[in-house]
Parts: sequence; C-alpha cells; structure tokens
Amino acid sequence: MTQNLAVNFLSKTKNLEEYFMTTLSISKIMIDSKALSTLIGSYIFILSGGLIPTVALIARLNSWWLGISSMTSLLIGLSLLALSTWFSHSFAKRKYLDYASFITSKKIKLKYDSNFLFAYRCDKIRNKIFSLGFQDTDFDDLIEYYSRKSGNIKNKRWWPITLAGLILFPLWSEFIGKQIEKGLGAFLFMIIIAFVLTYFTSIFNSMLKTILLSKATKYDELVDILKTIKIL
Repeated sequence: MTQNLAVNFLSKTKNLEEYFMTTLSISKIMIDSKALSTLIGSYIFILSGGLIPTVALIARLNSWWLGISSMTSLLIGLSLLALSTWFSHSFAKRKYLDYASFITSKKIKLKYDSNFLFAYRCDKIRNKIFSLGFQDTDFDDLIEYYSRKSGNIKNKRWWPITLAGLILFPLWSEFIGKQIEKGLGAFLFMIIIAFVLTYFTSIFNSMLKTILLSKATKYDELVDILKTIKIL
C-alpha cells in the first residue's frame, strides 16, 4: 500500500512538472517565429562579445580593437534581445486578452513580463493540480518536494563556474596591471571598460544560470506558484 502511494505521488508530480516545464514554458506561451529568430541572433552576439576578452586574456593579446569588437558585439546582442522581447510581448497581448493588463507596454525591455507569466501560470497550474487528484492538504508536500529537487541541482552544477572564476581572476588582474603601466590614457580607458564589462558580466552570468540552472530555476518558479495558489 505504501509503495502504491509513493508511485502515485511520483507519477502525479512528474506529470505536473512536465506540464509546467513544457506546456507553460515561455517558448510555448510568448515566443513566435519573429521573437525566436531575433533571440537566437542576440545569443550569438552576446556570447561572441563575452568570448573575445576571455580569449584575449588567455592568449595574452593587448589590442584596443579587441575591446571595441567585444563591446560592439555585446551592444548588438542586447539590442536584438530587446527586440525579441518586444515581439514576444506584442504576441502575448494579442493572444491572451484576459491578461493584457499584466503585460508591460515598455518598448525597451530585456526580460519577459514576470507579472503576466506568473498570473497565467497560477491559473493553469491550479486547474492542473486538482485535475490530477491533489487536494488542498497536499500543497506543503509538493512545495517541499520541488524545493529539494531544485537544491540538489544547484549543488551539483554551479561549482565549476565558481572554479572558473577563481582561475580567470588572476589573468584579468594581470591584464589590468599591464594596461595601467601604459599611462593615464590607458588607465582611464580601462576604468570605462571595467564599468561596461561589469554590466555585461551580469548579463552573461544570467545566461549561464539560464543554461546550467534552468531546471532548478523552473522548480523555484513552480514552488513560488504553489505557495501563491495555497493562500488563494
């Protein structure tokens, strides 16, 4: 009997998980063909912009045009990302009229509208939960189950990024030191580069988390939705 309860619970949680990650994914809800093509282009340019200074550091290349090329590539990538997001929001406004008030009207935005996605997913997940046979008393168990799965993924996948940061930091420091030795002009230029790279590093960090911790992030989003539905 206990085994049947476990199998039943795992089967239903897997069904709920697949529904959330597939049917309720951003690609299924918001992204049309125009948004997808510009999104792919933005990723290519942003990755190129991040790889140029990394290769330059490893190969010990000191040339101003590498920095210009990196910044240009990153700017093009961010522009395409903003355009892709705008396409997605326009598509969502036309398709989900009941949720149009949640969708931002800003023309320049680098992230998908979280308020719209959250509201839409809450309604869909609530219906799915009860259609699977879960009861109000099962919410705490579901929250704990998906929270534990998220934590396990984070512990296994993020440590290589931390190690890579520890390895690259001395190389970057050495590169900065050499540029400062060239004079005041190079020093001021490196200050500007440092501010720009700090911003783009945060973007790159978000992309890495999207790639490596995408499933853990999905579990966290599902947990937040379950917590909200629980109090409704």
